[in-house]
Amino acid sequence: MKRTLGGLFLALTLAACSQSDTPSSAPAPEAKASTPEAAASSPVLRRLDTVTLVNVTNHVVSGGRISRTPGQTGNPSFYMAETSNDNQNNCNFNNGQKGTLTLTSSDVSKIPNPPTVEITGCGTANPVTIPYTVASGATAGEVTLTATATGGHAGSTNTPTSFIVEIIIPSGTDTSPPVIVPTVTGTQGLNDWYTSDVQVVWSVTDGQSAITTRECPTPLIETDTNGTTVTCSATSAGGTSTRSVFIKRDATAPVISDANIVNTTWRKTNLSAAFTASDPTSGLATSTDDSFTLVASSESASATQPTVVSKTVRDAAGNVATRTVSALIDKTAPSVSGSDVTDPAWHKADVVSPTFTITETGSGLVDGTPSSFTLTAKDESTLSGTTVVPTTVSRTITDKAGNATIRTFSAKIDRTSPVISGSDTSVTTWTNSASVSSDPFTASDPLSGLADARLASFTLTATAESESATAPTLVSQTVTDAAGNSAVRTFSALIDRTAPTITGSRSPLAPPSGWNNANVTVSFSCDGTRSDVASCTTSQTVSTEGANQSVTGTVTDQAGNRATTTVTGISIDKTAPMVALALAGTAGLNDWYRSAVEVTTTGTDTASGSGGVNCSAKQTLSDETGSAGVTVSGSCTDAAGNTGSDSETVKIDRTAPTITGSRTPAANAQGWNNDNVAVSFTCTDARSGMGSCLGNKTVTTEGADQSVTGTATDNAGNSATATVGSISIDKTAPEISGADVNDTIWRKTPLSVSFTANDDTSGLETSTDASFSLTATADSTRVNGNPVPTTVSRTVKDKAGNTAVRTVNALIDTAKPTISGSTDSRANDKGWYTADVTVSFQCADALSGLKSCSASQKLTEGADQSATGTATDNAGNNETATLNGLKIDTSKPTIDYTLSSPVPASGWYTSDVTVTFTCADSVSGVASCPKAITVSADGPTEITGSVTDQAGHSASITPFTIQLDKTAPAISYVLRGTTGKNGWYTSDVIIDYTCTDAASGVNTCPADTTLTSSAASQLHTATDKAGNSGKVTVEAINIDKIAPVIDGSKLPTSIHASSFTAIPLLPLLSATDSGGSGLAGSGAITCNPTNLAINNLSTETNSVSCTVEDLAGNTSKFEQKVRVYIGNIWSGTHNFLSPLKSDPSDLSLAKSGSTVPLKFTAPQLATGPAVGLAKELTISRGFKALSITDKSYEITDVTLASTADWRYDAASNHYIHNLSTKGFAAGEYTYEVRYNGVLIARGAFNVKP
Repeated sequence: MKRTLGGLFLALTLAACSQSDTPSSAPAPEAKASTPEAAASSPVLRRLDTVTLVNVTNHVVSGGRISRTPGQTGNPSFYMAETSNDNQNNCNFNNGQKGTLTLTSSDVSKIPNPPTVEITGCGTANPVTIPYTVASGATAGEVTLTATATGGHAGSTNTPTSFIVEIIIPSGTDTSPPVIVPTVTGTQGLNDWYTSDVQVVWSVTDGQSAITTRECPTPLIETDTNGTTVTCSATSAGGTSTRSVFIKRDATAPVISDANIVNTTWRKTNLSAAFTASDPTSGLATSTDDSFTLVASSESASATQPTVVSKTVRDAAGNVATRTVSALIDKTAPSVSGSDVTDPAWHKADVVSPTFTITETGSGLVDGTPSSFTLTAKDESTLSGTTVVPTTVSRTITDKAGNATIRTFSAKIDRTSPVISGSDTSVTTWTNSASVSSDPFTASDPLSGLADARLASFTLTATAESESATAPTLVSQTVTDAAGNSAVRTFSALIDRTAPTITGSRSPLAPPSGWNNANVTVSFSCDGTRSDVASCTTSQTVSTEGANQSVTGTVTDQAGNRATTTVTGISIDKTAPMVALALAGTAGLNDWYRSAVEVTTTGTDTASGSGGVNCSAKQTLSDETGSAGVTVSGSCTDAAGNTGSDSETVKIDRTAPTITGSRTPAANAQGWNNDNVAVSFTCTDARSGMGSCLGNKTVTTEGADQSVTGTATDNAGNSATATVGSISIDKTAPEISGADVNDTIWRKTPLSVSFTANDDTSGLETSTDASFSLTATADSTRVNGNPVPTTVSRTVKDKAGNTAVRTVNALIDTAKPTISGSTDSRANDKGWYTADVTVSFQCADALSGLKSCSASQKLTEGADQSATGTATDNAGNNETATLNGLKIDTSKPTIDYTLSSPVPASGWYTSDVTVTFTCADSVSGVASCPKAITVSADGPTEITGSVTDQAGHSASITPFTIQLDKTAPAISYVLRGTTGKNGWYTSDVIIDYTCTDAASGVNTCPADTTLTSSAASQLHTATDKAGNSGKVTVEAINIDKIAPVIDGSKLPTSIHASSFTAIPLLPLLSATDSGGSGLAGSGAITCNPTNLAINNLSTETNSVSCTVEDLAGNTSKFEQKVRVYIGNIWSGTHNFLSPLKSDPSDLSLAKSGSTVPLKFTAPQLATGPAVGLAKELTISRGFKALSITDKSYEITDVTLASTADWRYDAASNHYIHNLSTKGFAAGEYTYEVRYNGVLIARGAFNVKP
């Protein structure tokens, strides 16, 4: 602990702390050494008359001014105190690092310097005492004694301290006891309590005589206490004085359970937490503070301005502690502009609502929520009976606290096209009729209805001619419903009233002469202008020879049209004329001509042919040919183009053959051969080919300038000759004097021998070969262990290339043998051996072989020793080798260790532990010693350490384990229950805690808890066996197990409608929720249907099924049948008024062309008759063809004119429409009248012409 010096000096204090590296611009902080009590209390030194020991155990000297008399001895004790130096606490005098403490007197004549003492450690456990004695003859006065520490760890510094000895000379008489004055230092709190360390320092003085009692203690009260009494007594010749002070210390703030709660997740409910407080010493200032609850309830201003509530607890001494609860609270749902929207029109595509704008001023919208949105109705609307159920879509806007607002959009969507009976039809058989009609079609649309009721029945008729079979005549009808969807029905027919075409052609065409020389094919091309060809005359071949022949063809199309055409003027002659060739020229041998050849062609035609023969012109062949000759042909053609031909083969050769001679082998560069020479001839002829080729010969006689001649003759009798000359032959080798030399004795110098040479025929090729010397100088070799001598040779060559060789062989070895020394063991990488060393020499000579090699030598322990050996080979070469620097060491090193702090009682450290090793070796020295190991990883760590000396010997400590756990245990929890929505549970919730600790293991863990109702957030703690603790906050848990309830008391089972619009259902319902979560916004109730439709029949009702949901997801259902009716509308029976009958089995009969009045009574709403419907009434018609035999007409005509509009007659309360039946076919006609989709009136009547 670092403390600030107070007053003048720190009593008898020395600083002894290692200094860390500190920039030179700022002095390093000092560590202080103090007496055992003074070090902790930082006392202020006061004047004392005498000095005695305050505390016998620690020998602590109190006061900075001490009274002594001549001859008295003082025994001050000192200890070295460690003081924080940049948070690095280390003693300068530990781990064997000793120092000395010296006490120096400012006046040695009064107080001589006492001997120095040894310092071996720091702290109160390592005190040292330095006695001093006041000289017997000392005079009154003050002497300063200064204590200085030196030595310790290298680089450390120590701060000296000093105190004053006041030497007094006692007076003869002392009638007053010592004066005792206490000084109490510390922070004064409330109610006489101190809230910091308290130091009591006594000032004991007596100016007349020496104080004979021990000095009073100067305690430092560092721990809280409800009250302790500190007493000082002092005695002198004047008597005894006693003084006491009562000290109460409470420097510890009250303890408040758990920790501050900061909840950074937005919520829509209050956050509360319960706390307890206590103070074990002075007690709480207010007793009600022992238990309190903080509730954050108001809405937060923003995410950076949470709702914060806090409480400060004070104890009786004035210490305070504060606990705070912070939460982000938003209880207001987002605001969405406008209200739910319903679009009354029909649509066939997606329908987009108006834009809704979102405003949120609290927790902010859930991430990804836009500032505005639209709703798109996509699904097709449905029917409930005959009532349209619009498509409804909604969106829930939720803020980060879970508050929600819902907007709904409804629209009528019909994506389905009207239904047309049957399918597209076609008549696939061609016809030439004026028109073709389909079967009748009917159309309907069950959802939005047909836009044009007249298309409920229609027929399609095709009249135009078709373009082709793939492009028939096509007619169609499009039927559209009220939403704009459409369906198409088509009818097609094949109509062709145009005749086909036919054309004739011949192949081949006639030449200019009008005659064909092959069969003539007559083809017909037929084409149907619209329909395809049904039949067409096939191709006809005219093969009979003759003149002016003809062929006729006919075509018919699929419509029955017919056409013909004739091809004439066909003349045919297929017989070729007879042809002959005549050759004229000088014939040679073997069917060869030796001159140019003239060829003449002649021809004749048969009597029945076309005549007019024309033959090839006369030809002359003058070019020579190859051995196969050339083919010459001639032809003759008649008027019809028939051609006859004939051919002959002609061979012509007028050139003599060629002949060339060659020799082998060729002469060398000197013009000589040293072997027989073969002469051969090659003959060729490019036309008629060779007949013979003569003259090949081999020349074997030695001599110069010999020759050979050859002759060639071809198949035509031509001949030629050729001669090969300049043939010179010498087959005898030159002569060399003496014989080859072979020396078998090893030598290490060269061997040289001289020779002469000559040649009597062609002569030596090189004149220097006449006299030469051979010298062997290179080292010989060995192959497979056998010596291979050094060989030198010379080859002498004559001009013809004949050679002679002379050789000298010698055994030569000029290289020294090899020698190397080796030890019988291997030194380590530092060069040290661990046992006696035998040095052996390895000798070798790869060529002449060893003659001698030195023997082995043995070396014992020592340094820088050497051994030398010599090797000699058989050629007389010598070599030596020396091994130097041999070092031997057989001793092991030593190793020990110390721990930075003792092992805790639990066996587990909670902060880093350092293991320091000390190593030594008396021989080769330490090579490696383990560095200090700092254990910082949680868990058990095995500590091992080994020392190695330079020779490789090693020693190890006995392994031991350090257990470290700095990490708090992990505590987590799982909530087990039925999860609802929006963070609510719909059942009891079990909080299942799990605690883990990877190192020392879990000591305590909270028990599982079952919640049956909502609970505020709670803080829980787990501890491990090392004393670490971990915490977890269980956030507030919301539980709602009760489903909401729908109140349908405002929804009657029967409603008389006041309009033709469906009645919205939701305004007639309400809901409540008692479970705590509240209803799920404005859309908590969902119903099917959402609107109550008008019911025509008395048996019809709207089956209402609604569901309500609360925010927790609990739901309940409400079901009821509701009939919505309007009076005077169709309710299952015909309700058109007279003159139309209402009995479906006895319908009125109207004459076609007459005007039929359609009348019905105005619908009766809850507010009265509906009188303003005329302009928006719609009418639809159904038709069924009938054969009517009844001859009596109930309706033949009326006096009112026919009109297409409805009108309301107030006098009769009737709606009337005058219907014209002009053009009506015989049959039954049914009419329905609707307003806003509601069927108001229905009736039927028959029509007959």
